[in-house]
Formats: sequence, C-alpha cells, structure tokens
Amino acid sequence: MTRQILLVTTALTLVACAQQPTYSPSRPTPSQALIADYAADRRAAIAEMATLAQSGAADRTSMGDAAFVTGVTDRLRRAARDAETMRIKDVVIVDYKGGTIVCGQVNARSGLGGYDGFRRFAGTPAAVRLEQRTGLAGDDGVANAGIDDACGR
Repeated sequence: MTRQILLVTTALTLVACAQQPTYSPSRPTPSQALIADYAADRRAAIAEMATLAQSGAADRTSMGDAAFVTGVTDRLRRAARDAETMRIKDVVIVDYKGGTIVCGQVNARSGLGGYDGFRRFAGTPAAVRLEQRTGLAGDDGVANAGIDDACGR
C-alpha cells in the first residue's frame, strides 16, 4: 500500500512538473511603446486632415475654386500679426481622401518684425493647419503628418 501511495505521489509530481507555463505576453519596452505612440499620433494627424478635407468638398462646390482659395487665404490673414506683409505662394487645390483642401506656403513677420521663413499650410475656409517647427524631428514629423500626406513633402 505504501508503495502504491509513493508511486501515485511520484506520478502526480511528474505530471505537475511537466505542465507548460501559460503564455503571458511581455510588456513592450519603452522604445517600442514610444514607436507605437508615434505611429498612432501620425495616423491621428492624417485622419484629422482627411476630415478637414471632406468638410472642404462641400465648400468648394458651393463657393467655386477662386472663392474657396480666397476663403483659406483670408483665414490665414486673420490669424497673422501683420496681415499686410504676409506672403503666400505655391497655392494649389488638392483632392485628398474624398475631400478638397488648399495647400501652399506662407511667410509672415514674427513678433520681432522679421520674417520667419516660408511654412507650408493646408486648409479649408473653415480651418487651416500650419507646418510646425519645434526643432525636434519626431515632434515635427507627427505634427506635420497631415500636411505631409495631403500636400506632399
């Protein structure tokens, strides 16, 4: 009897030791998490630009091309400190993700009175997005992803 108990105990111990551990996925490393956040932020910026373009399609239809572009440049001028000295160039209407958007470049005086240099913009008469220049490549890449996608780099 003792021998049978010893044999059963040994068998149960071997079975318990032989079970494979259940799989639990490892947590992402900080750099993997940063890359995932970066990609998600880029997708969000592109989706925001697509939404803006889709709202612009109806405006373009009702206003016509010339008034549509004028609406965008007027919005830029209203946001500028010194609208009279603002320079706008390379303005084009772009069909983007089922909508319409105006792309171009703008240069305006800074608070110190000098010109900052041309920055890209993309928008509709309802809203305009300006190219960001933080000096941090990752931040600029995320912030400008919508403009890059809509207007090209």
